[in-house]
Amino acid sequence: MGQLTADVTISLDGYVTGAHPSPTDEAFARTGAVIVDQDVFRTWTAESSPLIDISLTPPAASGGTGTGDALHQPVFVLFDTPRRPFVTPSGTIFHFVPNGLVEAVRQARSAAGFRDMVLAAGTGTVQQAVLDDLLDELRLHIAPEVLGSGTRLFSRLGEEYVVWDASLLSGDSGTVHLTVRLRDEAA
Repeated sequence: MGQLTADVTISLDGYVTGAHPSPTDEAFARTGAVIVDQDVFRTWTAESSPLIDISLTPPAASGGTGTGDALHQPVFVLFDTPRRPFVTPSGTIFHFVPNGLVEAVRQARSAAGFRDMVLAAGTGTVQQAVLDDLLDELRLHIAPEVLGSGTRLFSRLGEEYVVWDASLLSGDSGTVHLTVRLRDEAA
């Protein structure tokens, strides 16, 4: 069974530095499914992201040409209302999951088989994945700046004590890349 991973950029003081998570190309290369929250989905579709070029209306109905997308895995969108799946011109299927993160992960695991899943979502959804013990690996990209305010990545963990195993990689840009995995206390 594949693992659920997330990439998040934070400042030195622990604030999320951007509202548009962008998993690495390496993460997508071994990915069998992608989970996004509603905000990321709307950002990707509104900005014609290089990952995806679609609208909420199929291209033929909207008069667009539908230039395709770079995602070739099924995408599970945490959405507040049920919707029928949307298929891009290149065949990427967007499944809208109104039943929450646990259900989206269940569906993504089924679709991914033995491949990994990427969680491309905002801070709240990443925090929920940690609280629900769904996230297997978190790739933190720590930028060399102090923001002083914003949304802290771990603010919702409260009294929870989470133990991580870490490996550290440093980038030439001054950004520190840290990969952490939840420690299996049973082992």
